[in-house]
Amino acid sequence: MAQLNIIASVGKGGRNSPEDVRRVQALLNTHLRPPYRPLAENGVCDAATISAIEEFQRRVVNLQSPDGRVDPQGRTMRALSPPTLMKTPDVLVPYRVGRGLYVYSASKNIFGTPKAVASIQALARQVSGQLGADLGVGDLSLEGGGAMPGHGSHRRGIDVDIRPLRKDKQKAPVTIHDNQYSREMTKQLVGLLQKDPNVQLILFNDSQIPGVRSSPGHDNHLHVRFKD
Repeated sequence: MAQLNIIASVGKGGRNSPEDVRRVQALLNTHLRPPYRPLAENGVCDAATISAIEEFQRRVVNLQSPDGRVDPQGRTMRALSPPTLMKTPDVLVPYRVGRGLYVYSASKNIFGTPKAVASIQALARQVSGQLGADLGVGDLSLEGGGAMPGHGSHRRGIDVDIRPLRKDKQKAPVTIHDNQYSREMTKQLVGLLQKDPNVQLILFNDSQIPGVRSSPGHDNHLHVRFKD
């Protein structure tokens, strides 16, 4: 499927890749009103393009203080082209509890790409069926993507936090230093993740589990990054 959404931010302070800029310019041209003239769809984020973004944000998005920037899955992009966001594989959807999965995060933080959510739900079914435990899933991304407080990632719906497994199989937090931490079951959990071709990276601080990378702050959860 062709990429219909933008890949990265466009406008003031954005990455402004030419292909993304052209998409935004073309979308803006369908919304511009006099006295604004149609933008040159040349992939250059110039003053006219930023001005058009700000005008659109004031008039359509109802922002009192326009920032002149369009982010993937952001409010301005959704207003520019709702049909595009409905069709693109980058639309973020929530995961649901049940079938071996419980959520310990705020409901506004549980949105991911369809492929990432499918991988999480499949993992939960495997953990429930093979290990007899429920999978505790935390932060994924906000519904519109973008920066999430307390995280440097979790912006695009492909990063998720997962609790290690406990010996008593309770739906409760645990760290690698707790007596209730089950290295053996968590190792099997990692093994199931490694079989998923959509998994790109696993951060976790138990060095005795193969296939994980250590990272500060990851004693109490696995950070899993998916490819899509």
